[in-house]
Amino acid sequence: MAASNSESSILSVASDVCVVATGAFVVLALAYSSYKSAGLVARQKKLFTIHDGTVLKWKLSRNGIVEAKENNGLLAKLAAAGQQHVTLFEAVQALRWAKDDDRVKGLEMDFGQAGFSATPRPQLGLAQAQELHEAIRAFREAKRRKFGDKKYSLTAFTDTFDNQDYFYLATAFDKVTMEPNGLLQMNGYSSTMPFVKTLLERLGVDVVPLSKGECKGAMAMFTDTEMPKPIYENTKALFGALNEQFLRGIASARSAGLQAFSTSAMKQWGGMTKTAEGSEIQMTGNMTADDKVRALMDVSPLMSDEALSAGLITDVAYKRETWHKGAESKVQEMPFTRYKYLRAKEVKKELKKLPAKKKVNIALIHVSGQIKEGEGQYAPDKVAKTVLEAAEDKNVGAIVMRMNTPGGGMWASDTMRDAIEYAQEHYKKPVIASFGNVSASGGVWITANCRKILASPGTITGSIGIAYARPVLTQKFLGHFGLNVDNRVAFSDGARAGSVFNRLSGRNLARVQSMSDTFYENFIDVVAKGRRMPREQVEKIAGGRVYTGEQALELGLIDELGGLERALQVAMEHAEHGSDNAKMVVQVYPRSKGALEDFVESGALDDYLGAISVDMQASVAGIAQAATRHAVHACTEQLARSAGVSLTPSATIEAGMDPIQRTL
Repeated sequence: MAASNSESSILSVASDVCVVATGAFVVLALAYSSYKSAGLVARQKKLFTIHDGTVLKWKLSRNGIVEAKENNGLLAKLAAAGQQHVTLFEAVQALRWAKDDDRVKGLEMDFGQAGFSATPRPQLGLAQAQELHEAIRAFREAKRRKFGDKKYSLTAFTDTFDNQDYFYLATAFDKVTMEPNGLLQMNGYSSTMPFVKTLLERLGVDVVPLSKGECKGAMAMFTDTEMPKPIYENTKALFGALNEQFLRGIASARSAGLQAFSTSAMKQWGGMTKTAEGSEIQMTGNMTADDKVRALMDVSPLMSDEALSAGLITDVAYKRETWHKGAESKVQEMPFTRYKYLRAKEVKKELKKLPAKKKVNIALIHVSGQIKEGEGQYAPDKVAKTVLEAAEDKNVGAIVMRMNTPGGGMWASDTMRDAIEYAQEHYKKPVIASFGNVSASGGVWITANCRKILASPGTITGSIGIAYARPVLTQKFLGHFGLNVDNRVAFSDGARAGSVFNRLSGRNLARVQSMSDTFYENFIDVVAKGRRMPREQVEKIAGGRVYTGEQALELGLIDELGGLERALQVAMEHAEHGSDNAKMVVQVYPRSKGALEDFVESGALDDYLGAISVDMQASVAGIAQAATRHAVHACTEQLARSAGVSLTPSATIEAGMDPIQRTL
């Protein structure tokens, strides 16, 4: 009995010890967790606070510059492997914020190639580079005034400059470094155009030229064996003007380094060049910076030591020497995209405090890429609805259309132009156009009646004309693939003329030519009315001719030279607002929506349910017929690709359909 009591006492003590130990462990665990949480909070606070003396770090291979973000879905985002593109608007806006932010003391930009092969870095165009160059220069001047010449940081560094427009942008920085084995591309701009007419003839494909405008060259590769003289002269003038802008920009930005460039170094590389007039430039100390850049373009690409001796870069160094500051460094660094995010939150809070009359909302709408009928991110109906959505919003004072398109479908272009006209006439909302790298042909049609049109000096625009060609697949072509076509079942000349297996002739050919003439005249009317120009004046500059932004200003096709930032300011000037010192609030349209709402509104839900219904109702015969149709469609597509022409196979089956898309 005594032993039993002793055992009970021991167990009781052991139990108490366990309870105490457990309690101590819990207390220690909670204390440790609290300590770690406090450390995490402190670390997060440090990471998400813009400190005094902050230097912004921008890695272009991870945060490349695009005109607009594409809605490519979740899989595309996963494939991007950490890339986060920055739109030109976001970049310029963040640079403006940083320029006026005394906490920011510098900017370092990594131009290196290192990136993700699955999602290559976006390419930069001259017009974009010009606008960013201007924004970085404005940042530089503000920091020089605030901190003095040697107390701010503005550095561009890279392993190699594989893109000359990136180098153009890098010249905005005070310090430009490249690794020892790097190359600097600075060739200037050129045009190389393949012509496949002879190949198509050998294959048995005839292409009937039906374009309007002697310089409208979109179809020339199918209808000619070299550039026709008008197209050649216009192309030469365009690229000559772009080259002059390019070399002038570099010469101006790197003038100090170029001034010290020795004659002997140029001779050593064989850097003798010719002027536009063909006379030899003498290698003397009296050469202008423009002449030196022109000479260097002749021997491009340049190796690192050559670029250094030419004064184009300031140092030969590994990237590590810029980005690795060491543990003892007290430099406050922050990724550019994080600063953009944090500063946007601050600005949003500041704007919320302002009364409505102190704010003016400007809607920003993008049109990017080829203009096409049908569906897509920039489908004509979608863009038109977006314009009207912004116009209906009582809080929106003006609309800016940011255009970056080579042109495309005429009907799609007119749908968007009509929406802009309606927004201005019915809702009294001024619409300002801002041209990016290119806004030609359909881009000109869409924006012709905008209140004001702005473009960068290096923008490519114009191309007022109709691009149209008609392929004919002859028996020779079909014979190459062992095919025969029986198209005897047609009950009108129109049905026969609509087939790519029949040659246009007689009144059918005359009608198509007449329609092209009419579309061309309509294009001229649209521009003349929208730009308030005499029709005769538009006819002189039309004909499919392309121009730089500088040339377009002289010809009256645009109102002012300036980038997107300036276009937003012009929109602010034309918007009705209740205060002279009102703040601008830019809202990108269409407004972002939830994933479910996007899924329903896009019609994907209807398509999905419809597909289920069709699958449930389809018979075996129906499935077989569908499979046959798809097989024929795929075969015809393959033939079209082999021939190098664009066809619509269904048009050869369904009478009355025109297989050729009229494009601008």
